[in-house]
Amino acid sequence: MNGTLRTSLAITLFWAIIYTLGVIRITEPISKSTLFVIAPLMHATNRIRIQTKNEFAVFTEARTITSKNKALQEQNLVLRNEVAQLNQFQEENDKLRAQLGAPELDKFKLIPAKIISKDNGISVVYDKNESVIKGSVVVYKNNFIGRVINQTNRSASIALVTDPSTQMAVNIINNDKKIVKGISTGQFGTGITVDRIEQNENISKGNLVVLDKSPGAPAGIVVGEILEVDKIESDLFQRAKVSSFIEFDSLDTVFIIQ
Repeated sequence: MNGTLRTSLAITLFWAIIYTLGVIRITEPISKSTLFVIAPLMHATNRIRIQTKNEFAVFTEARTITSKNKALQEQNLVLRNEVAQLNQFQEENDKLRAQLGAPELDKFKLIPAKIISKDNGISVVYDKNESVIKGSVVVYKNNFIGRVINQTNRSASIALVTDPSTQMAVNIINNDKKIVKGISTGQFGTGITVDRIEQNENISKGNLVVLDKSPGAPAGIVVGEILEVDKIESDLFQRAKVSSFIEFDSLDTVFIIQ
C-alpha cells in the first residue's frame, strides 16, 4: 500500500471517529469546556467592536457639528456685512436727499385719483372735497407721472411725463454722486429726453434722473434712468434719452400732490 493511500485512509478513519464520538455525545463536554473558555474572549471582542463603532459615530457627529458651526459663522458674517452695507446705503441716501433738498412725500398731502381714461394723457376723478390746481405734480410710488393741465371740482386731465408739453427741471445723479442739471421733455408718448446738460458734465447709462425743486414739485421725485447719452463735441449741450420705471398702461390709480 503506497503512502498516499495510507494518508487518505488515516484521514477518513479520523473523521469517522470524530463523527461517531459526536453521535454518542462523547465530545459534548469538550465543546462546552471550549465554549466556556472562549466566551469571555468573544464577549470582550464584541464590546470593543461596539465601543469602537460608538466612538467613530461620535467623532463623525463632532465633525458634522463643527462643519455646521463653521457654515453658520460664515453665513452670520455675510449677513453682518449685508447689514453694514444697508446701513451705509441708508446713510448715503440720507445725505443725497439732504443735498437734493428733497422732502419726503409723506410730508405732503397726496390726493388719490382714479384713472378713468388714457386717451391723450390720462383723465382722473377724485373726492370732490379735495382741492386740485393746474400744474400740480402727479406721482405713483415716488415716480413722476405728469402734471395737471386742467381740472374741475372732482376731475382732472394729466399730461404725462412723456408728453412734449411736460418740461421739468431735473437733476441727474452721476457715478460720482454729483448732481448734474438738465431739462426733461416728453417725446410724444415714446419716451423722455433730458437736454441742456453742460458738455463738461460726466453722465452715463443707468444714471438716476429726479425732479429738481420747483413750485409744486418736491425735489427728488424719480423721473427714470438714462438709457443713452447723445454727446456731440461741437454742440453747446449734450442730451440723454431717459426711460421711466413706470408701466403707464398698467396704472389704475395715481396721486396728486396738493
